Amino acid sequence: MGAWTLMKNITCKRGFTLLEIMIALTIFAIAAIVCLNGYLVSSSNIKSLSQRMNNSMLARWKVEELRTEDREAEEGEGIFPQPFEEYEWRMFLSDEVITDTEYGVLFIPYKVSVSGQKSSFETIVPFIKSEAGGE
Repeated sequence: MGAWTLMKNITCKRGFTLLEIMIALTIFAIAAIVCLNGYLVSSSNIKSLSQRMNNSMLARWKVEELRTEDREAEEGEGIFPQPFEEYEWRMFLSDEVITDTEYGVLFIPYKVSVSGQKSSFETIVPFIKSEAGGE
């Protein structure tokens, strides 16, 4: 009977105490905040990279459009067609003019600038030839 009395005095714990639940919830909340922060930073970086890639692609598009046209390049600005209507382009003469005296040709580089919602991209169009003396 002595062992039975000893077993009755030891109470069996079932479940968790409020303190244990609070500690577990705190650890879970900290882990969730760290994961959410990582997700938000990654999402922001992906959006920024996507905008920069679009700017670069649209600038190349404008450069190729300029190369395929037979007419002389000219300064201008405008917006791209759908689905890129939120992007604007601007093309202007560079400050430099390079003269090739051997062939009598002027090389006039153009700058193409594309700007989107929160980012912009600028590139120099490969030198566009025009005859020396006729700017």
